Amino acid sequence: MITVCKLTKPLSRYLFLLNKKMISSSFFIIIIKLSITKYSRTYIFQYLVKEKKMEYGLFSLLPPFITLIFAFASHRILFSLTSGVIVAACIATHYSFIETIKMICNKIISVSGVTTLFSTTTFVQSEKPFMFLFLIFLGIIITLISHSGGAFAYGNYCKKKLEKIATPKINVQTSSLFLSCLLFIDDYFSSFTVGAVMQPLTDFYKIPRIKLAFLISSMAAPLCALFPLSSWGATIISQLTTSGITETIGKNSLIIASPLMVYLSSVPFIFHSFFIVLTAFFIVKNEIAFGPMLEHEKIAQKTGNLFAGKTAVTQRVRFAHEENKKRATLFDFIFPIVSLFVFIIGAILYSGDFFLFGGQNSFLESFIASPSMLGLFLGSFITLIFALIFFLFEKKVTIAEIPSIFYDGTMLMISTIGILILAFTLGSFMKNELQTGVYLASIVPTKLPITLLPFIFSTLAALIAFFIGSAFGTMVILFPIAIPMLLTLLQVQIPVPVSELSLLFPLVGGIISGSVLGDHISPIADVTFLASSSAGAHHLDYIKAQLYYVLPIGFISMLTSLLAGLTNNLGIFNSWLISFTIGTMGIAITLWFLNKKRKSDERNAAL
Repeated sequence: MITVCKLTKPLSRYLFLLNKKMISSSFFIIIIKLSITKYSRTYIFQYLVKEKKMEYGLFSLLPPFITLIFAFASHRILFSLTSGVIVAACIATHYSFIETIKMICNKIISVSGVTTLFSTTTFVQSEKPFMFLFLIFLGIIITLISHSGGAFAYGNYCKKKLEKIATPKINVQTSSLFLSCLLFIDDYFSSFTVGAVMQPLTDFYKIPRIKLAFLISSMAAPLCALFPLSSWGATIISQLTTSGITETIGKNSLIIASPLMVYLSSVPFIFHSFFIVLTAFFIVKNEIAFGPMLEHEKIAQKTGNLFAGKTAVTQRVRFAHEENKKRATLFDFIFPIVSLFVFIIGAILYSGDFFLFGGQNSFLESFIASPSMLGLFLGSFITLIFALIFFLFEKKVTIAEIPSIFYDGTMLMISTIGILILAFTLGSFMKNELQTGVYLASIVPTKLPITLLPFIFSTLAALIAFFIGSAFGTMVILFPIAIPMLLTLLQVQIPVPVSELSLLFPLVGGIISGSVLGDHISPIADVTFLASSSAGAHHLDYIKAQLYYVLPIGFISMLTSLLAGLTNNLGIFNSWLISFTIGTMGIAITLWFLNKKRKSDERNAAL
């Protein structure tokens, strides 16, 4: 058995190369050197191979650390993700250069869903192609609305209304939060729609782009996690079923209960979602700002630069045709947006076998059974067709302009899709080949006070989601570990009625809460990329700024899970009420203190 120190010894002479100017070339030099050094062929293998089973241990944490270090050093997110993917593949293939290239190519093809295109059955069942097509169609719809003058008309309407209000800046931000509340059915749908709708208004009132990105991310995924009628709700219920929670006794049954009922009973314990949503409204209403967010707001108000003096993020947004501006109406904006919402709901119900469409499922059952990405794809496709017909009829788009509109809409999303593919690739390596989540979960001691389970698994979920960049992947890992562990510690006979497991709900809620938290602060998570992309913000600036808000809230959320476990013997409702009340008070006091400290520092600086 060798130590990590011995493994890092041959790397020491290369570390001086890792500076901002030489980071690109030096990284690949290190990889090539590692592939031929004797340490990669002997010591690393001695560490990894144990009883003929690959156990990467701490090495499984190396790719996300490399990604984070390179991201903050170079500010080039594509390069950083690519570096993380290469490191992950090198470890997974035992540092074989040829095998590394082959595995990366195969993995990218796999996560992008290219292989599903050759079979109708697999294509319909896949998610990633529908996700990417949905993003492209959404980009085209946004471009259509902009070209027709709909966005211009909406902006003018809102400006006139807001001019009559004493605090227009606060109202614009509040409007973005309420719009997110209406779009809770999917975090992708919410993120891009809110970003496209609100960006012109927040720009007009000099609200920095990272603030808009923070407001988007604080509402999109956290809200989806709280509602069963969302893409998140359907996924969580599915994972609970897979983990042994079933209504009837079967071969793999552990707990006899409706997975939907277990999820609904666990929702009150998803503390981070509740706290971050309340915090977003609180800081907007009270104009609370500190850290990098405050610096961005000051620069935006003084200079009009929404990027803290940096170059603006390049977005291929098509501006309204001058002729269309003169004839644009508010209906040009409302019709496509409302159509998108209605058709997505309809498509989800249709694909979920809703009884009004000839199926057998109720409204709620249809949402749970529906493949959400298929619904988003169908809804956006139908909306695009109707929007095109509408704008052609209104003579705000000509047939000759359609190809360029499609091109601009596609290019609007192409960089986001590329980043998502790399993030999914890295996440897949972390989850499957390197099994980072399994390694972190294995650290949990098997003998511990049972009341600590919600806190431990909430903390563990946050760590895993942060490293692998996937809340869903985290839940897939932890549900099958946490639920049997609970039953083992309780020493109950399997299968057990849910009425005997009052701690199950804080445990499940804690895992979901931690997953949302880790996903929210992970620079490699899809939800953070979506937030920064839709807001047009610099990704790493947004990540740094939101940490000042999310980390204190996340810490309090985990402590609240601890309190929920410790007070579980008081009853489910009493336990939740005590925990939620104390947690809410803790967040209010924390935000008040941080804001007061900021004001005190400003006064001292002025003296």
